[in-house]
Amino acid sequence: MTNTAKSWEVIAGKDAFYVAMDAAGPGGQNDLPPGYADYAGSRLRLHGVTAKGVFAAQLNSMGCEGASFEVRADAYPLYGIVDNLLSGRMAVPKAEKIAQTKKLVNMPSGPVGIPEFAMHSLIADAEGRVLLLEPGNGYARLGSRYAVLSNFPMLVLPTDLDGARRVLRPGPV
Repeated sequence: MTNTAKSWEVIAGKDAFYVAMDAAGPGGQNDLPPGYADYAGSRLRLHGVTAKGVFAAQLNSMGCEGASFEVRADAYPLYGIVDNLLSGRMAVPKAEKIAQTKKLVNMPSGPVGIPEFAMHSLIADAEGRVLLLEPGNGYARLGSRYAVLSNFPMLVLPTDLDGARRVLRPGPV
């Protein structure tokens, strides 16, 4: 299934079922340094499940603006984790190691034309590991059997009352 503008596509294969979007920005995929984003062609996997039981969902979030896209050795883009998980190039333990050791950053704003395109992600595998990744807010390993992701941050709660940000829970849970 493909939309009429061809900016996204549903791909169903023997190894995975996922939704992919057009990843080309104003200058195309070549806007990023070689090797920084390892995705096939110009389609970036956003949400899906693999035949090996890996699940990944990436949603826009109104409270993860603290990690603008940047190219640095100690930073890693959230979309890179999701795309690598759904393509089979990465496993959830490696994604957790990245979240522990690198600053998670949002995707470049160019591909979507929004000044700060903030995302967060819920990922899981068949072994029961469930991670919540929020650029700017950190990550958490969830111990629950069930998890839901919305368009609001789950690790840090912004409020309209006084502008303060309240940490809901520190570190992995």
